[in-house]
Amino acid sequence: MWTIIARLILKGRWYVITVIAVLTLVMLYFATKIQLSYELVQMLPQTDTTYVQYKHFKEKFGEDGGVFVIGVTDPNMFTLNHFNKWVELSNDLRKFDGVEECVSIGRTVNINKDDSLKQFVYAPILNQLPKTQKEVDSLKEVLLSLPFYNKLLFNTKTNSYIMLITLDKHKLNDKSRVGLVFSMHERAEKFAQETGQTLHYSGLPYIRTVTSQRVEKELKLFVLLSILIAIIILIGFFRSGRAVFSALIVVILSVIFTLGTISLMGYKITILTGIIPSLLIVIGIENCIFLINKYHSEFKAHGNKVKALSRIIQ
Repeated sequence: MWTIIARLILKGRWYVITVIAVLTLVMLYFATKIQLSYELVQMLPQTDTTYVQYKHFKEKFGEDGGVFVIGVTDPNMFTLNHFNKWVELSNDLRKFDGVEECVSIGRTVNINKDDSLKQFVYAPILNQLPKTQKEVDSLKEVLLSLPFYNKLLFNTKTNSYIMLITLDKHKLNDKSRVGLVFSMHERAEKFAQETGQTLHYSGLPYIRTVTSQRVEKELKLFVLLSILIAIIILIGFFRSGRAVFSALIVVILSVIFTLGTISLMGYKITILTGIIPSLLIVIGIENCIFLINKYHSEFKAHGNKVKALSRIIQ
């Protein structure tokens, strides 16, 4: 049977090459349509106890990864200029499409008891930007008198302050999250430049966005480096341009077909599947070296291409 397959390949090689070329173009089209996954990668089975607890937590408290955090250590926060800049930053971030709410020391509320209505009344501490340092000092006094916010929005011992931005849950697992997060980052850096402070960023939306962007860049980088290393290894083994070229064609086709299949089946590239192309190149080159060596040794032994190819296939 293997001899028959080998004869068919050798006699109809142009037909085989044409079919492979057409399929490659089809798969290349789907490979260019492949998308990155912006969802949290599930690494545990659904029956795992930790995952079950996580699902229960989400059902009870809602989405836990929708808060983008900005932090700063600023001893001059309660000066007129810095305080107003911080409040303006929180107000501007709140206007972004996809932002549900923004909480900071400039957007806090105080709880007062209404004896006539017998209920609590929530009143914002700040209604408008202060115009004098005296107003800022008054706001600071009120804010520091509310222990609830201490070590939550600020820490008086370290002069640290954070801003919590809640994102729309529909944006969290969507590509538009990338533009939203980086736009907010750009606006926040404007505050850093104006005040001379260094901002720190955290929260799952930010971490996942940076990670997904890194996966996209490193996917291309690793593929290029893998191909470069493969070329060097092949040249070292064979010292033949034809052998190098044929082996590279095989591994490049395998990468195109794999990525095309992933896209065709409706899957996306994740932080885990992003290493597949590089693995295919590394593993494929090893097989190519073995098969080419085997073919040359067989052909050298008896000089029959069909016999050599049939034994390779077998």
